[in-house]
Amino acid sequence: MIVPSPSTRALNELMSSSIYNYLEQVETKQQQKQPQQKEEAKPQPIKPLYRKVLGHQSLHNWIKWMVILHIVRLQNPIQWANFLSLNKPIRQLLSHYRSWLPMMLRSKGGHAKDPPNAVTKLANLTTCAFLYFATVDMNSFPKDYALVSLFSAYHGELNPPSRSQILISDSLSKPFKLSTYKSTSIYSPLMKIYQNKEFVIFPILYAQILSNYLTPTKYKLNMMYLSPFLKRYILNPIWINFSLGRNYSRINWKNLAGNYLLHNVVIAVLVAVYSFKDRILDRFYAIKYGHGKTDSEGSILQNYAAYVFHKSSSITNLIYTPNLVSILFIAMTSPLFSLLGSSKYPDLHQFYVYNQKSVFKTYTKIIGFVAGLATIQLNYMQLFPDWGYNKQVEAEHNTTGDTVIYEEDAEEVPAARLLSKQFYNDLNMYLFKLVVLSKWRILKTYHPLFSKVQLSWWNRLETVLMCFGFFKMMSLNDFVNSHKTLDLERISKDSMIRMANFVS
Repeated sequence: MIVPSPSTRALNELMSSSIYNYLEQVETKQQQKQPQQKEEAKPQPIKPLYRKVLGHQSLHNWIKWMVILHIVRLQNPIQWANFLSLNKPIRQLLSHYRSWLPMMLRSKGGHAKDPPNAVTKLANLTTCAFLYFATVDMNSFPKDYALVSLFSAYHGELNPPSRSQILISDSLSKPFKLSTYKSTSIYSPLMKIYQNKEFVIFPILYAQILSNYLTPTKYKLNMMYLSPFLKRYILNPIWINFSLGRNYSRINWKNLAGNYLLHNVVIAVLVAVYSFKDRILDRFYAIKYGHGKTDSEGSILQNYAAYVFHKSSSITNLIYTPNLVSILFIAMTSPLFSLLGSSKYPDLHQFYVYNQKSVFKTYTKIIGFVAGLATIQLNYMQLFPDWGYNKQVEAEHNTTGDTVIYEEDAEEVPAARLLSKQFYNDLNMYLFKLVVLSKWRILKTYHPLFSKVQLSWWNRLETVLMCFGFFKMMSLNDFVNSHKTLDLERISKDSMIRMANFVS
């Protein structure tokens, strides 16, 4: 028996592997050269129209919503089911007949000639028409609150003037964008005013609320339509401790201090619950999986306690400061009304007698505006230090990896007592809705000029405006989904956008 040498075995293995590789390459080339035999497509049987309709998913959703809405006994269940489930099949139907849409929707703008845009707009308008017929005769549905919420959220939060990349319609959106005026001389002051808009908006809103709260009227309509929460839990605990007479003014400091501490405790609990996940759970989770220092649990808890204390104190001061400043101004300037009520200056006295309500409203609004402006300025001045709040610890948790933290990084961390611009934006949006709703409900119900029109017409007008606001939300949802803008994540968190996305 002949045993091959190791060198011979290696040569044989090399040759055999080369042969096999060559054969595989030849087979691959032959397979590529052979014409691929396409399987003849078998003709699909054409389904009758009634089968397509009965098998459509939207019909199943429509039936499901009809059953649910009948169970809960909601008014107009058919229109609500249409609103919730028929947007998608309407889009599909319009897309099938999109060839005649440009002829029907001729417009000067280029976007309206785009068939997909026309399809979505027509489908959204049809859905909003279903919403109109579902809510127009529902007295329990707060249409005025819904339309104010929709428009304030759309223009104030989701599509503000600073978001230049969101242009749903060039002709309608550009005039409301700050970037449109970038080449003009008014851009710089306009941008400065917009960036510091809380110095204007908050004082105006507080002045209006203070005027509604303090101005005595015959039927007390301002007090009747003022927010019960704002009146009972914010204004009353402060103003019931102030008494003003002809020659005296008095404040019950003991009761006021007790209310201040109670407000502080309640707000501290809310701040602690709201910030617990971000400042405790997420950071301990990161430490557990090696993304933080293992010996920093104590500093995290200390910073959390300091943050809750200082933030709640700052919010409580925001409540009490404008009211106390207003009380101070009223106590100092109240002798002015004694002068107006006397006959020492006949012309001034006559003007005051014939315009008592207007004079007092203007007086309270001026005081409220000055008090609100002083409150904002005091917040940004940061007169009280945030003891116990370690900015170095916050900077470490705001960075990733083994990044070295310098003193400059720690200084960039905002103070715990500082109320951010976003906080003021949210607060102003809430106060704006309260002021607009209270004034609108008084006007449409009791004003002589507005009362000439029946309330049913105001109800229809409110319903139309509400549906138009929801149409704008649906258009914004389609825009961010199709363009994938950087604001997609921010906008998609809004509840109205989620509703628009669910419907469409």
